[in-house]
Amino acid sequence: MRNRNNNNNNEESNFFDLVFVQCSVVVSLFIVLTFINIINKEFYNDLKKGLSSGVNNDFTLDKIYRKFADKDKGEDRNLLEENNNKKEDAKELPDNIHKEKINLDIEIGPPISKGTVSSIFGFRNINGEENFHTGVDIAAERGTDILGSSEGTIVDIGVSKSLGNYIEIESVGGAKFLYAHCDETFGEKGNIVKKGEVIGKVGSTGDSTGNHLHFSIIKDEKYIDPFHYIEKDLYD
Repeated sequence: MRNRNNNNNNEESNFFDLVFVQCSVVVSLFIVLTFINIINKEFYNDLKKGLSSGVNNDFTLDKIYRKFADKDKGEDRNLLEENNNKKEDAKELPDNIHKEKINLDIEIGPPISKGTVSSIFGFRNINGEENFHTGVDIAAERGTDILGSSEGTIVDIGVSKSLGNYIEIESVGGAKFLYAHCDETFGEKGNIVKKGEVIGKVGSTGDSTGNHLHFSIIKDEKYIDPFHYIEKDLYD
């Protein structure tokens, strides 16, 4: 009889210990969330959405981490762009750069459907030397389709030491689109290209450290930021 009573007492003790631990966790979580809400309401709302989404959709810490990783990546890219804009405002731009958006009188589509922005339009420092990057770099898997951003004519296609395999297309309005570091390019000089037509494949030819597309827009011999015309949010 004494052993049975001891077992009952142990079970009750374990039950209350479990309840105490659970209550402590809930209270601690409530305190942490309240503190986060006080110091950073935006982060609190994002955290709440992330937890809610996780619970409703196969809750895992990895999924919540990816939500915040993607958000931070976007914020880092926006911060990089803001810093670049400040640099450009403080420094004299090269003569072949047109900072503001201008009307090109044509429809422009994305040069690739999926990728990650690895370098934006603006000043950048490579190996201790600062220069102006005259386009955007979009990293993507080798062999990803490169698309004509606008209908036009191939005015130049070939291979160079710096650009690797490249293709340049001029639109009806006179704007030119340069696609560089391609694994391969399709077509010949003088060919007509339609918007969205596959004109090459992503690669890492020329002066390149990884698979990506270098994409430039030129009008009146001046380079313009491509993200004036295509949605940068298309890319991670």
